[in-house]
Amino acid sequence: MNALERTFRFLSPKWYCRWGLNRATRERSEKLKATQSLSKIERQNLINQLDGEIYEWADWLGEMEDKELVRRARRMDIYLDDIPLPKRDAEDREDPAYRTPSHFELGPWGNNRLRSESRAALTKAMHERLPTYRRERREIRQLWINFLAVLTGLIGAATVFVTVWKK
Repeated sequence: MNALERTFRFLSPKWYCRWGLNRATRERSEKLKATQSLSKIERQNLINQLDGEIYEWADWLGEMEDKELVRRARRMDIYLDDIPLPKRDAEDREDPAYRTPSHFELGPWGNNRLRSESRAALTKAMHERLPTYRRERREIRQLWINFLAVLTGLIGAATVFVTVWKK
């Protein structure tokens, strides 16, 4: 990893992840075109390796997007704790990693991803709250505009008062 990549990874991890995903996708298609002469098993192994890299980038990007979704919901006063926990499958009950119910699941590369049911419920709650949230933000913005207008008027009046008083 060169210095430019390190800088972009530090400054904008999401952009870096998208860039890496696009690069891995391009490399996959280029390598598959160049390896027509490989045996079927070697070609399948190469496909599995390249797909694994793509899925790793996609999983990391998905984790960042899930964190951003939860952060945006929190700003709208919607909390993940208020959403009911998704029902667990029979497979989940047997797996020791899923003994406690959660909105998150552990991905194959160790990334915490929102479960699809939790993501859908959170998105639905955000869509329902959106008109009220926009109205509240608009009211707060209007309050600040009115405050600045009054402050500007007071400064102007004080300037006039000082000017008249000095004469």
